[in-house]
Amino acid sequence: MGEENRGRCGATTLLDVERSNIAGAIVNRKPIRNLIDYVKTDEGKERSRLHESGVLRHQIAERYIDPARIWSR
Repeated sequence: MGEENRGRCGATTLLDVERSNIAGAIVNRKPIRNLIDYVKTDEGKERSRLHESGVLRHQIAERYIDPARIWSR
């Protein structure tokens, strides 16, 4: 996995990549949280069709749990 006695450098690089993805996940979660909050309002309940689609509710829940997922699977 690289040069001898350079394992720490490789591990540090891997951790940096892992940490950089955390920020992206948080950024992706905010619009989903906003959507969830909106559909709980009176206007959101009136305008939303989420109550008609269990599949869509499930997809939104999946993205909230794992916001790094790509929306179009």
